[in-house]
Amino acid sequence: IGEGLWGYLTTLPKSEYKVCKKLCKKIIPGNATPEEKIRIIENYLKKNIQFEKNPSDEKYSLPSTVVAKKTGSATGIMRMYLCMSRYAGVPCRAVATLSRMDKTFDSDFASFSFLRDYVVYFPDQDKYLSPLDYSLRYGFIEEELTCQKGLFMGTMTPDGPVYNFDLKSIVCHTWEQNLNNIDATARFDLDAGVVNVS
Repeated sequence: IGEGLWGYLTTLPKSEYKVCKKLCKKIIPGNATPEEKIRIIENYLKKNIQFEKNPSDEKYSLPSTVVAKKTGSATGIMRMYLCMSRYAGVPCRAVATLSRMDKTFDSDFASFSFLRDYVVYFPDQDKYLSPLDYSLRYGFIEEELTCQKGLFMGTMTPDGPVYNFDLKSIVCHTWEQNLNNIDATARFDLDAGVVNVS
């Protein structure tokens, strides 16, 4: 199953990979660190490409269409992350999983039917990225996709795709990792029924 899905994501004509290579050259400065490259790719895709959940045309899964139309399917956007990471020289892995709120990941049942969500994992940085949730940024993925197993399908290297299947745990986020720090003071005036927050 992992090999078939990995092949579907990475088997593209050379012309499609060239689209990613050209875009990487355009947006990534030569002196960028690996983490800066990841953030540049993510910010570009999340600011410029609209996610279309049910596209009317299979072409929205191809990088050339995603870039030209500024719209992509889940497959198209995942392919953009994989091939842009390749040309940025940052190895990454494609991970398929599901919301733990819907169903428990069953590693004994070989089926695509329950693997509905994609995550990108960067092994050198040991961090994840949510390709389809535009409210999240590198280092954080949807909570419901954490604290469970995922199908780690392969690694996109600077030399191209490498199939290396693993069933591994997707780490949980801790509260210390959350960047939403709020320093607030609340004053309650119970007689007036007012709360003042500063």
